[in-house]
Amino acid sequence: MKHTFNLNARSIRLVVSHDGKKYRKATGLIIDPALWNQKAQSLRAQCKSKPVFNELSTIHSRLIEREPYVKTEDDVEDAIAYALGIEPKKKSSRKFWDYFKEWSERDSQSKRYRQLAYRRISDLMGTKEDWEEINGDWYFRFMRKCDEQGYSHNYKSTLTAKLKTVMKEGYDRGLHTSEAFRKFVTSYRTADSIALTKDEVDALWKAKLTGKQADARDVFIVGVYCAGRFQDYSKLSEENITGDRLRYVQRKTGQIVLIPVSPRIKKVFERHDGRCPAITEQEVGRHMKKICENLGGTFNDIVEIRVSRGSRTEIERKHRYELVSCHTARRTGASILYKSGVPIALCRKLTGHTTDAMFMNYVKMGKEEAAELLAKSDFFK
Repeated sequence: MKHTFNLNARSIRLVVSHDGKKYRKATGLIIDPALWNQKAQSLRAQCKSKPVFNELSTIHSRLIEREPYVKTEDDVEDAIAYALGIEPKKKSSRKFWDYFKEWSERDSQSKRYRQLAYRRISDLMGTKEDWEEINGDWYFRFMRKCDEQGYSHNYKSTLTAKLKTVMKEGYDRGLHTSEAFRKFVTSYRTADSIALTKDEVDALWKAKLTGKQADARDVFIVGVYCAGRFQDYSKLSEENITGDRLRYVQRKTGQIVLIPVSPRIKKVFERHDGRCPAITEQEVGRHMKKICENLGGTFNDIVEIRVSRGSRTEIERKHRYELVSCHTARRTGASILYKSGVPIALCRKLTGHTTDAMFMNYVKMGKEEAAELLAKSDFFK
């Protein structure tokens, strides 16, 4: 959406352009033509009357504020009305669930996750309520239904975060006045999962495997040395390598990752015609559990984990191999890298985490490992 101001006799008009269409609206401001320079490049140079300039600056700022939300003709009309301080037209089509669905379908790096959140929430709650009815009572019932489905604490928070984003956007655009959504709770617990040790990664690499098990192991190894997400590392090929660097774009964040390429990644590509083998995330997880069980050793160690079942948290004892999944590759890469002494800021270049806290949630370190790292510090020398 772009906008300009022009002079019609002595009256200043706002002209907004969006999607090939122009919208013209009188601002109600009058100015002496001698104080107006239509050809000037900036608003300050265009308008030589300070009081009028101040009014136009306010209109300009309000349009810029609404610009991120403009997608449709109705959005343009809303933005113009907001900028000029007039009552927007009433639109029956801006119901909460209609808006939620439209939000989920916008082009975005996270479009798939938005659509999934919309389907999950609408399937659980139906699509009858409107903006003002998404209140504390509605949220309580939503949480109860999530518990009935056995959703984890973190998944409930993920759905809630998407819901709050939609509600806040609607609030900011003047589509509703309820602020109940601000009290909807989003909090995340560090997942009880494992990361493999360097020795375990070496054992996996040296294991004599064939067929789908070999494919699963090779994709997993690529994941370890990228410390990335399955949707990224499973699609890598020799085309992502230039010299001794591996470059790819993270699908979730759009960030560019540029890292040294591991010899093991190159070897995987050599084995599979220049790319990662074609195998699904579910297959990798299933085969990796079996591979690790067969390798034995520390993979058979028992660990205690917290398991969320609805509103209850229980403690279970499992073998380490039972906890191996595709995501274990990412945690393993992050943990080994951090334990090797690489600063967190550089580790995050590999993983794409935006904060140190988020990265540290991925690092798995026992007390003995922590003690070994501390022993290397000058503080204890």
